[in-house]
Amino acid sequence: MRPLLLRVGIVVVVLPVVFAGCGGEAEPAEADPGQPAAECVDAATAWVGERPERREPVQPLEPIEVAELNESSIEARYRVPAANALVVKSDQWSADLLRIDITQPDGRPDTTAVDEFPVGQVITIDEPKPGVWTVTLRRPPELELVKGALPPGLLEVAALYRNERAEIDIDVTGEGRTLTFEVEAVDPDGAIVFYHWSFGDDCHGAGRRVEHTYAGDGPFQPTVILMDEHGWESFGFPDRLTFG
Repeated sequence: MRPLLLRVGIVVVVLPVVFAGCGGEAEPAEADPGQPAAECVDAATAWVGERPERREPVQPLEPIEVAELNESSIEARYRVPAANALVVKSDQWSADLLRIDITQPDGRPDTTAVDEFPVGQVITIDEPKPGVWTVTLRRPPELELVKGALPPGLLEVAALYRNERAEIDIDVTGEGRTLTFEVEAVDPDGAIVFYHWSFGDDCHGAGRRVEHTYAGDGPFQPTVILMDEHGWESFGFPDRLTFG
């Protein structure tokens, strides 16, 4: 029996070629799901490393200062980080009692301010400038500040983050069952800091470039998980691998 090596893209397929005698027929190869390689790294070991803490998509902001401007107005100031959006809402007061004006860090009014602000309505400001934002609201007659703090539910302000998936290119090379996996990635909103591989046979690896030897015929579905500095993940999937 002589092995015939076929390479299509990043899929490596090894097929047996059986030569039969006169009048004979080639016997089909039996499927083999494969067994873990002798030196198989488990998932827990491969995940060892300094993985960044995951940033939550919504980060509530607390006012750094609350002040009474007069008998009818209250001003709350928020330090807004670099974010995809700034959201403002109220879950407590009705529209006839609450008016909101929003001022940017440079002192200019934001055009998303509204005269009527129904309960549950959300104001969304895309790509807010980092800095101190000021929210001025008309004071409901029954509202009383306690130690300079807003009552719960009156005003909720949060920074919103959206994760843009990384663009991933995977190259698989090698001969026989020993293959090298290498990934190139571009993250539009961050930097890739962690790489985790699952080779599809209960073995794992870590790093941008890894090598793995398969023990069985497959098929196997490798997967790479990329993590940026915000702890958000992107996934890449090379073609399935089959040996035989």
